[in-house]
Amino acid sequence: MALEPLQRCYPNDVDIKTWANNIADSIDRHFHNKKDLILIGHSAGGKAALYAVAHNVGDLADKVVLVVTINSPVKSLDEYYVTGGGSVLDYCR
Repeated sequence: MALEPLQRCYPNDVDIKTWANNIADSIDRHFHNKKDLILIGHSAGGKAALYAVAHNVGDLADKVVLVVTINSPVKSLDEYYVTGGGSVLDYCR
């Protein structure tokens, strides 16, 4: 496993879609044709990374295997739902 950090800083007055597009563009530019990427984001950066992968911005869903969020403003796990209904926690039990 190779660790190739890419640090990004974003202004507070930009919406999450813009951040997600910027993340996807940066990954494509610096890690073109790479797979099995792990994204780690702090605070709003974690939320933007999660959004980018969940909405497959720039085909990130095909490139990223894990998104780690640290102190990010995302809903707790029990507030997410799986296809077909029910909470993620019920699905995992």
